[in-house]
Amino acid sequence: MSPPGRFAQGIRTIGFMIGITIVCVGAVSVLHVTTLQRVHDNADLFVRRAVRTAAGLPPMESAAALAEWFTSSVTPMDNATAFQVRDPDTTEPKRVILHSGPGLWGRITAAIGLDAEGRITGMTFTEQNETPGLGARIAEPWFGEQVRGKSGPFRLVPEGTRSTAPDELDGITGATITSTAVRDILNAVLSTDAKEQP
Repeated sequence: MSPPGRFAQGIRTIGFMIGITIVCVGAVSVLHVTTLQRVHDNADLFVRRAVRTAAGLPPMESAAALAEWFTSSVTPMDNATAFQVRDPDTTEPKRVILHSGPGLWGRITAAIGLDAEGRITGMTFTEQNETPGLGARIAEPWFGEQVRGKSGPFRLVPEGTRSTAPDELDGITGATITSTAVRDILNAVLSTDAKEQP
């Protein structure tokens, strides 16, 4: 049988751990509630930037200017997974479609812009969890730029090919699964868009 002092020490230790747990959980909960609106605002800002980039328009540094542009020039469609964008330089609106597919480590979501003829105006990623230095290179500007003006459907070619063919996408060396996922996302968007056009 253990001495009575040891039992009391054990009770104090357990009480201390419970107290620390309550304080930590409470602090995290308060932090979550107080920053929730900021998280939503940042997510909206990220989507707005992605829509503008995918539409082939130059970036805007000011969040306020971007919000004003989005309100005046963008019409959300299809539960905010597609957007119609009025470009001040053309009379034809552009379409930006958010589409997701499985990557190596999780979901990849791309914003893909299309002009009236179904050519890609830009591509950027709003979500990806790929390996840094390999699959995460899809977020590099060169990767999205390589599809601008192309119409697919796409097939992968080795990285560095820098093909100008309308159906070729430079893959990323060492990231075959990610490259294939992006190709599949592009082809799904182009296929869906072709079916919806008159």
